[in-house]
Amino acid sequence: MSDVIRDLRSALAYLWPLARAGSPREWMILELEGCLHRERARAAATKTATHGHTRGRIRSAEYIAWTAMRRRCRPDWPRRQYYFDRGIRVCPEWESSFEAFLTAVGRRPGLGHQLDRIDNDKGYEPGNVRWADLRTQRSNQRPRGRYKLRKDAGVLRGPRK
Repeated sequence: MSDVIRDLRSALAYLWPLARAGSPREWMILELEGCLHRERARAAATKTATHGHTRGRIRSAEYIAWTAMRRRCRPDWPRRQYYFDRGIRVCPEWESSFEAFLTAVGRRPGLGHQLDRIDNDKGYEPGNVRWADLRTQRSNQRPRGRYKLRKDAGVLRGPRK
């Protein structure tokens, strides 16, 4: 039990008999519960934010990119055909440790940069991930399959209109 709670309980034991006749005694209980709530919230915030990349409750761009990377490679991701089914995985070290990810990739250089895989057929692993701007990402994406070989013509043609 923390010192704050212990002090409040002793104060409550002292103040309870001093409450005026006819005044609500619930305020003391509510004050104790409010302090308990604040104490628990503070402990929970300290426990969950172990990576040190938050300002208040706002997470850093690097932490958001790390969680999004891990989420995309899960088998329950709605668009799993683009990541999980193609064998794109996060290396085990990065999966379990944000600090290891940040050490390998580094801080985001600017606002216009996002996480990018150098070789799109490999997973998220050291040496294959970088921070890239939108122009670099556009030049590094795989072909979307917009051009198909039509059987009737036997040549490569664009999409029908």
